[in-house]
This record gives sequence, C-alpha cells and structure tokens, in this order.
Amino acid sequence: MSSEENKLNGMSLGLIPQLKDDGSNWWDFFRRLEETLTMGGFADTMQQSKEPYCPSPPAKFLDDNLTEVQRTAQRTAQLARHTDYALAKAEYNRTLPVWTEKQGRACMAIRSKYGYNNYQKVKSKTRVYQMLDVLRAGREKGSGKLMELTTRFYALHLADCKSVADFSGQLSQINHELQDLHPSTAFSEV
Repeated sequence: MSSEENKLNGMSLGLIPQLKDDGSNWWDFFRRLEETLTMGGFADTMQQSKEPYCPSPPAKFLDDNLTEVQRTAQRTAQLARHTDYALAKAEYNRTLPVWTEKQGRACMAIRSKYGYNNYQKVKSKTRVYQMLDVLRAGREKGSGKLMELTTRFYALHLADCKSVADFSGQLSQINHELQDLHPSTAFSEV
C-alpha cells in the first residue's frame, strides 16, 4: 500500500494495529481506530444516530365539515408542513452524498486493518457502526479470556516492567479487559 493509500484525510492508518482474527487486541485496535477517525473528521460515521434522516411527506387531508375560515387555516398549516418537508428533503439530499462518501472511505480504512476471516464477517456491511458491531462481537470473551487475563495478572511483576508507569499501564489494561468481560470481574480502582 502506498503512502497516499495508507491515509484517511491526511491521518496515517499506520498507527492502527491489524485486528487479530480472535479479537484479542480489540481494545487497542478500537481505541486507535476511534482516534484516527475522530482526528480525520470521521467520528460521526461510528454512530447510527448521526446518519441523515429522510423525512416523510406530510399527509394530505381536508375536513369538509369545517367552515371556510377553518379550511383556510387548515390549508395554511398544510402549506407550512409541505414547506418544512421540502426544506428537510433538500437538506437530506444535500447531506446524504457527503455522508455516504465518508462512510465508504472510513469502511475502506477499517477493511485495510483486519484479515480474511474478519473480512468475511463484514463484507456486506456499508456503515462503519455496522462493521464495528460485528467486529466487537467477535472479540475474545468467556472463560478462556478470563483465564488468559488471570494468567497475565499473576505473571505481571514490577521488576519485569520498564517503570512503575509501565506496570500501572499493564494493570489498567488487564482491568479494562476484565471490565469488558463483565463489570463484576474487574478489580476496584484505588
């Protein structure tokens, strides 16, 4: 991949680690992906709530049992609803291509950061938030993950770390992974 292809709005994708098929590096992958997308102006692609909303046309109805004044008021209100709809539809038509292009670029950035097995899981997804939901579900979890974290915890020694900050960082990483399994499995912070 050339230097230019490995960028998203000028942000290097090189800082995002390749997501392992077993999802064991999910948190590092997600954190760096989120940082890169946010700094590149693509943070809104990760949230379904930010997707442009296509407005529905207002219902047409007139009540024949109204006086002329009431019918005129009803027509005026209906005209206002149609005007609001036309403005909302124009805004939607303006923002949808931009949103779709951003989704496409962000999805391609994510696709460049995982292997074949994860590709098969998300190949039909066209939205970043859809891809992340599928990839998040595939991360390692359960009793195997708990045993791995327990082993890492007991194997961690201050003497083996570069500094106290490194030791603390590794403990925090284990704790966050424990919290991801279930909030009750994490140790309380002091």
